Amino acid sequence: MKITAAARVATVVAVIAASTGCASAVAGQPTPVASCAFAQPKATAPGPDSQPLIRIGWLSVWSPVWAQTDSVIVYTDGTAVGANPERPDDLTATPPSSSPTFPATSPDSTAAPLEAAQGGWIDDCELSALLDRGADLAGTDMGRLHKVMDASSAAVWIAASDGRPETKMSVYALGVADDDSDELTPAQREARTSLSAWLTAVRGAIHPTGPLPVDRIRLVETGRTTMMGGDDPGKPVVWKGTPPFLRDKDEAGETYSKSCAVLTGKDAQNAMANLAPAQTANGGRKAPFGRGAFLIDGKLRYFAMVVLAPGEHCR
Repeated sequence: MKITAAARVATVVAVIAASTGCASAVAGQPTPVASCAFAQPKATAPGPDSQPLIRIGWLSVWSPVWAQTDSVIVYTDGTAVGANPERPDDLTATPPSSSPTFPATSPDSTAAPLEAAQGGWIDDCELSALLDRGADLAGTDMGRLHKVMDASSAAVWIAASDGRPETKMSVYALGVADDDSDELTPAQREARTSLSAWLTAVRGAIHPTGPLPVDRIRLVETGRTTMMGGDDPGKPVVWKGTPPFLRDKDEAGETYSKSCAVLTGKDAQNAMANLAPAQTANGGRKAPFGRGAFLIDGKLRYFAMVVLAPGEHCR
């Protein structure tokens, strides 16, 4: 009988959970068992000074580096960034009586021309179990799929904590042909399945608290076109307010420049205020990143803006 990759993932998640006493919590259920009871978190969403503890991303060959961000970040205070489809209605499923008050959604996060990141938190018991299992996966041989072309790579970073060493993993084409590829040994297949299960468990442990304020922006100056097809920046609009950084020289013809800055506070608000009319000129598209054409001092320039979570910077 052939065991599917999905079945293996479910089995490994169950094993991780059972071994830590956090079965239903790690599996993504809204109500954990008594041995992993909710502990009132110090915070329910990351703040500007939150320090990353776990970072999970997917590096794609189909988008420029500047457009890519981490899909999940867990912070040292137990807060997190990342959507959790296992708990879509968990915005009110908080611990009884001692339930913390969730932060109100910033007006900017709903009015901004960019999609807000989703904030949340992870119970201490669940987080400890996930860190232990993540450390166990470090150094595991997961093989390489040379016959798979143009796939993304899973990138995992876990900070050193409580005696656990720093962990870095990069696995190409994770989840693609893991089940039956002749390029992988049985041990490598099992290792890749274990990593997939761990990634699922991390996301499944997040208790979402809603969108975060859009107040941290990666601003990149690009050429008119980038490596992403169909991303015409539209008709130019006049940039209002303080202009962003200038190119050192004319680099016409390159796909995108290396000019990048992280904007916060009033600078981020001003950039988004300029992006909104630029996106309207491009059909009103709202996305995790946006591009626009702008006239600054009579010169035509192109900028892309990407929403960043605390701890993310230029790439």
